[in-house]
Amino acid sequence: PCDLARDNLVLSLITKGFCVGDKAYFSMFGITQYLSHTEFESLLHSVSLLSCKGTALAFDYQSIQDKKINALANGAGETMENIYGDEYVFETLRKNGFRIYELMNSNDIEQTYFERYNQIYPEKKMKLQGNLNLVLVVKK
Repeated sequence: PCDLARDNLVLSLITKGFCVGDKAYFSMFGITQYLSHTEFESLLHSVSLLSCKGTALAFDYQSIQDKKINALANGAGETMENIYGDEYVFETLRKNGFRIYELMNSNDIEQTYFERYNQIYPEKKMKLQGNLNLVLVVKK
């Protein structure tokens, strides 16, 4: 366990046996919106310190505030701290040595993953709530 807002991720992983020289895959789905900008930047910096060339990192982020998504989080006892503009995310990734391998916005996700289902079941269409972005980046 690691509290990303309070704990030292680098130290936590290394003491648990993480090998810094090995390629790795980091998955951070569903957490960035709960981090402040400072915590988000610190997290990317920590992952960068742990990453060798070719290490992959995948995460999602909201780029537009959505009342329905906030209400769902509040109902679960959580507060969504932040949304992140695309330029902010791209610049933070660049500063930490990552390049974007794949980026999907809500429309891309719906088209790729929901389109066929929605064609088959037009009466039960699936649609994403909010403005979700999925990102896969690789350490340069």
